[in-house]
Amino acid sequence: MIRTGAFLLLTLLVAPLRAQVPDTVQTAPPQQRPRPLRIDSLLSFDDVEPGGLADSLPPVLRPFLEATDVLASVPGSFVYAFETPGWPDAWSPLGLSPQRPTLLFNGLPFDDAVTGRPRYDLLPFDLLAPLRTAPTRHGAPAAVYAEARPFASTRPLTELRYRTGGDGLQSITALHTQQRRLPLFGRPGLLGLLGAYGGRAADGEYPGSRLRRERRIFGRLRYQQPRWALEFFALHNRHRLGAHGGVEPRGAFETVYIRFGADVRDPDASRRTMRTDLGLTARLGLAARPLTLTLFRTVQTFRYRNPAADTLQARTRRYGFRAQQDARLGPQRLRFRMEGWTDRLAAGSNAFAEDGLSAQQLHAAVRDSLALPGVDLVAEASLHTGEGDTFVGGLAAASVRLGAGRLFAEGAYAGQRLSWVERYGFGAFLSPVAEVPQGRVAQGRAGIEAPRGPFDATLFAFAYEISDALDLYVTTAADADTVAARVSTEPFRRAGLAADLGWRRHAERGLYLTLQSTLARFLNATSPDQQRVEATLPEVFGRGRLGVRALLFRGDLDLDLYLLGQFWSELRSRRLHPATGLLVVPAATARTFGPNGTLSIYAEAGVRTATFFLAYENFLSGTVLQPGVLLVPVYPLPERRLRFGLFWPILN
Repeated sequence: MIRTGAFLLLTLLVAPLRAQVPDTVQTAPPQQRPRPLRIDSLLSFDDVEPGGLADSLPPVLRPFLEATDVLASVPGSFVYAFETPGWPDAWSPLGLSPQRPTLLFNGLPFDDAVTGRPRYDLLPFDLLAPLRTAPTRHGAPAAVYAEARPFASTRPLTELRYRTGGDGLQSITALHTQQRRLPLFGRPGLLGLLGAYGGRAADGEYPGSRLRRERRIFGRLRYQQPRWALEFFALHNRHRLGAHGGVEPRGAFETVYIRFGADVRDPDASRRTMRTDLGLTARLGLAARPLTLTLFRTVQTFRYRNPAADTLQARTRRYGFRAQQDARLGPQRLRFRMEGWTDRLAAGSNAFAEDGLSAQQLHAAVRDSLALPGVDLVAEASLHTGEGDTFVGGLAAASVRLGAGRLFAEGAYAGQRLSWVERYGFGAFLSPVAEVPQGRVAQGRAGIEAPRGPFDATLFAFAYEISDALDLYVTTAADADTVAARVSTEPFRRAGLAADLGWRRHAERGLYLTLQSTLARFLNATSPDQQRVEATLPEVFGRGRLGVRALLFRGDLDLDLYLLGQFWSELRSRRLHPATGLLVVPAATARTFGPNGTLSIYAEAGVRTATFFLAYENFLSGTVLQPGVLLVPVYPLPERRLRFGLFWPILN
């Protein structure tokens, strides 16, 4: 079905390209010619949110499947990965709980309205600009910024992205965008249109892991003039995924790595999400000092179905706003921001004991950035209220340039977001917290960036303390499906060192090498809860990449061939809670895993305007050297998986 739909869509998109289409920037006859239009004079929507780049290239130019694959390259990051299409991979920065980061798409909250989980799996992955990360936003102790690419070309553009894989993966994304000059009220303006469709399905390697349906539609309409601009976007997701409860061993534990005839708990369970995000943004004023006003709405239906247990459904509505004013005072750049939203439980929900639930959040922040000769300073103060908790947060950062390198330090003070399932429970599968926590996260890091010749190094130390730490804990070792939200009375303290080393990292030709490693230690693991949380993260983990870039066949083939490996020390990891897709703290008697790792081979080949991808992932698994490997028990990573992909942009 997806192949038929992809063929029809491809036909509709490519066929018009062969016809004679008038140039969208063609000038009119002299008697009708409007004022000259300069693209750089228009008020732009494409300002960059503050934060560090997770990757220098857009995700569409990488062979990866999920946003978490890109976030894994951020120094100090650990990803709880399933590496199965559509499954809820989760990102942990500096050892924080993967539920704590907040995710934003086009500047708006993109967490799950019910579980609070960052919905990386619902992002329009192939449309995104390079991801960015920051130490705080919306009062959370970490943030990920995902933005749709600007697509500012004056010529119509069509993009096709296709993927296929050994686990039955079939994926297609098609996009078309164009811009047309459209004067309004006697002034020159530019109308931008963008439409995209994506579909994906995969069988998975085990029963109950199938990505049964994933459909995504994205549309954006922009109109820009020098003093004002409007943008409307709509993103619709339909996501249905198997939700089995883990592979069951048949005798020795290593039998979980045998795919043929494997048994899983609850093979017929599934999670389904239907979600629509709408946003309307207006920008007014000068390009250097715009006022941005946004209204947004999110409608979501989340459903967990397990024929052996229960079917729970939650339908939510979110209405929100954002107001932002930028200003400049000499070398200072100021940003004033206020945003808030209301979540309401709609009719047709049975996941919670009460009907008509609602929750509100309000966030206000003032940010000051100061650039001096050799020194960059950033300070932010913020106020956050919602879910019975009000607190003042903040961020301070300093960077001192030393030739080509720099010294840097930053600190942040944030809270802990409380999701609906943590406050109200989720049927019989999750017990709510006893009282609204007032937990705080104080964190800091300091380090150095030191490039020297072909070598470069980034080294930093980090530490944080969490008071009244909120997490989800398995309540019975024999039943990992039943968990409880609980606040620890003892603070959690963790500190560590992280390094990102490179040799000829950005070389256009020849060999290159990168290595990232993190050492993280829990400083006060004395209580049972502290000891259980300590074991969810390995003490040592990292990744390395060894590759070669070459120009072959008289310049027709631009090849990047590399070996990508990751490693980790012993850990107990986190368990998947099938009903919600959250990762929870396992029982104290749960099995430990590791040390272990994976090795994969990737090839990125540019042929004229197209880019081909070939991947042979986890190629040691399932051999005499490595019977199998997993990061989340008991969900083994795909073994010896071969994937192919193609990205083809077409300028009309």
